[in-house]
Amino acid sequence: MPTTRCLHLAPVALPFFLMLGLDTPSAAFDWNARHVFALGNARQPVPDWVWESDWIAGAALRGHWRTFEPRKGEYDWRSIDSEIARAAAAGKVVTIRLWGGARGTPEWVYEAGAESYEWTVGAATEHNFGQTLKAPLPWDPVWLREWTGFIRALGEKYNANPHVVGITMTGPVGPYGEMSLPRSREMKVGWQELGWDDDNFFAAYKTCIDAYAEAVPDKRLAMSFSRPGDEPATAAFRVHRYARETLGGRFMAMMNGLSGAQDYSTFSIDASRFYQRNIATIRDDGRAGNPVGFQQLAHRTVRRPQQLKPGQVPFGGPQRMGPPEQEIANVELCRARYVEVYLADLQGGPTTAAYKAWVAEATA
Repeated sequence: MPTTRCLHLAPVALPFFLMLGLDTPSAAFDWNARHVFALGNARQPVPDWVWESDWIAGAALRGHWRTFEPRKGEYDWRSIDSEIARAAAAGKVVTIRLWGGARGTPEWVYEAGAESYEWTVGAATEHNFGQTLKAPLPWDPVWLREWTGFIRALGEKYNANPHVVGITMTGPVGPYGEMSLPRSREMKVGWQELGWDDDNFFAAYKTCIDAYAEAVPDKRLAMSFSRPGDEPATAAFRVHRYARETLGGRFMAMMNGLSGAQDYSTFSIDASRFYQRNIATIRDDGRAGNPVGFQQLAHRTVRRPQQLKPGQVPFGGPQRMGPPEQEIANVELCRARYVEVYLADLQGGPTTAAYKAWVAEATA
């Protein structure tokens, strides 16, 4: 029988809303209010100051599938459980985003027969710049079978947890928990040579969405959309429509590319550029009354530039991110009520001040 390893936690002080007898924090969590979530690092604990803050709603926990199922059927949820315990003690909540593309897929999945491809990261702003990465083909049946099995285990573990208010769905991804895939120029072969087909790509995401819908019936389910490689973006918008139609009000469309470098009011849903069309779709979704959210494109605060590799450029910075006031204006334009902000931008400075004022404005 597969074994499940769990952390046995010491008792913690109950948040006030539990002492009052409310069943769950999510019962008191208003998704129509404004919420800032600290974007947690997959390999490090959330800093104490996040839990001690009086205006940050909680943390967006991220991680790799291989960390939580290092061997088939054996689960290690300790890093998430410890953060949930800290959130509970502080009267806060968490969301969870786990992914299984490059860096995330356990090696045992490939050993089971999942077909993979490789590429060398050529984008100079990426953390993995210059590295050769491996990921499963998006429509590979072995990967999909094992990944949806992991989704079921995730739902069994956290669907009833009162401190988890949302799960971010991920499907066949590249190095991050987004829809983005590498471009052909970074790969040994192009997507067409690998057998790309819009219908197959859509079907793979549909399989994942259906698995989340069944495994996590009681939580808000989000998904971030980005252009899949250099293929036409039609499949991405098909996935968006399917998720909205299937999940209704439980679905939250996200865009992991928020910045203040451009004014989103000028973007058109008919634009040829995927980024503009994607933002316009999120904007129209939000203005129609559907829940939408954002993750920052990068952090505005650049630290330790001496760690950059030759040819690499800083991930974030003021020029790439624009003024925080425009970032907030873009959030409000799209009527988003959920923003994941990098830790570096929550430790003081103009971005912290802007988001703190944004949250306070709604409660004044």
